[in-house]
Amino acid sequence: MTSATAPHSRVDIQDVVGALSASPRLMQDLVGVAVEHKKFGTGKIAEVIHQAKAGYSIKVKYRSSGSVFSYSVEKFLSCMVCLILYDTRLQDKIQVALQQYRNQLQLRARRLEEQERLRSIQLEEQRKRAESEKIEKLKLQKAEFSRWVQDNRGYAFLTSQDFHPRLRAIVESHRSNLLRLKREYRGIRSSSNERNELGCWGCRDELDQAFGIKCNTCGWEICSKCATCGCGHPVYDPVQKEPSEDGASDFS
Repeated sequence: MTSATAPHSRVDIQDVVGALSASPRLMQDLVGVAVEHKKFGTGKIAEVIHQAKAGYSIKVKYRSSGSVFSYSVEKFLSCMVCLILYDTRLQDKIQVALQQYRNQLQLRARRLEEQERLRSIQLEEQRKRAESEKIEKLKLQKAEFSRWVQDNRGYAFLTSQDFHPRLRAIVESHRSNLLRLKREYRGIRSSSNERNELGCWGCRDELDQAFGIKCNTCGWEICSKCATCGCGHPVYDPVQKEPSEDGASDFS
């Protein structure tokens, strides 16, 4: 049996945590090892009991009081300062287990680094794919816009930035109104700085001055709410009459 005067080493409790994580079988080898409690001082591990559900239970007998306390592994590691080892073989076992634990940490760190690298590659690929899809979508929108401009004479004043779904819906409704009236659809034009109408005779609402498009068939402003123009007006309908150059209307 080793004497109290034999050479010993103090192992930090955090190192013990690492060693036990790498080699749980070391728990049984801790019987008889001296410990230092944060409050009760030095003592000795009297018994280590393994329970299937509860795990390890560690009994410690303290030198000053002779009292014996049982600890779970978590409680033991939280209240102890260090182990005081006299058995060099046990010291070696703990050092080997601790090195294994450190190797495991390094391996885990490399795996996490590799996972992060692969994740970065995946995110970059997703970003490039999304950017490519965005570019293709813009190309399709521009192509669709170009086709729509060809179908709607007088749209030279528009740009792709001005091409708004609301505008398209009104123009399509306006085209349908003219077809219903059996009028020739001649497209539309900008009504910037040439607005004369104050209100819509179709829905009796004020004309949206920010909307600003006119019918090339009658020359009247197109309502942004109901798509009504001068075609079909009960009094001022310019039947069989070309719109004037300035596009002015008699309706006020």
